[in-house]
Amino acid sequence: MEQHITSGSVVTAVGSIESVKIRLASASSGSDPEYIERIGKFEIVSLVGTMEYNEKEDTAYGHFHISIADVNGGVIGGHLMDGCKVFTTVEVVIMQVPNVQNTRVLDATSGYKELKVEVIQAFL
Repeated sequence: MEQHITSGSVVTAVGSIESVKIRLASASSGSDPEYIERIGKFEIVSLVGTMEYNEKEDTAYGHFHISIADVNGGVIGGHLMDGCKVFTTVEVVIMQVPNVQNTRVLDATSGYKELKVEVIQAFL
């Protein structure tokens, strides 16, 4: 976020982590676990998401989903939470979308701040 990317997407990522916290899709159901937390050696098999920097409010935000494979090839995934620790290295490729400002607007139905994309300058 230091580059002040107003609208970006994770194109691809590779690497390994040794601890992870993932929020599950069932988090709001009450009976299912809300998070998965694991410690061990994991390969990142997928990382996708959006990011934005709002210069007016001086805020940065990223929304990422990750899939990881354990030493036996078992895969888990979900919404990436703070607290992951890199094992060897993680390489992330970010694509900046020019002339666009991503922002977050509270959605009354979901209760989450959802992505809103605004053109800030016409494409040439």
